[in-house]
Amino acid sequence: MFAGLRCRPSLLEVQRIDASRSGRVRGATWDEINVGARQRRIPAERMKSDRGHRVSLSDAALAVLHDVRPLSGGRGLVLHAAMRPGRP
Repeated sequence: MFAGLRCRPSLLEVQRIDASRSGRVRGATWDEINVGARQRRIPAERMKSDRGHRVSLSDAALAVLHDVRPLSGGRGLVLHAAMRPGRP
């Protein structure tokens, strides 16, 4: 139960840090994250403009991702719903 509760504040932290729309943060997957390049690649099908987008990841964003990675095992969704694991 604690793991899910930790993800809720993380959603708000990530959204505040990189100014992304909440749906894009909720739907973020680990496949989109490149920690080494400090980037997140959002595929075209998830963008309103139908064009892919790259977001630079700040130190603060990387810290949040580091904190939540053990909760998901680094696979699938980055942030899971507290009451519905495996769903944004």
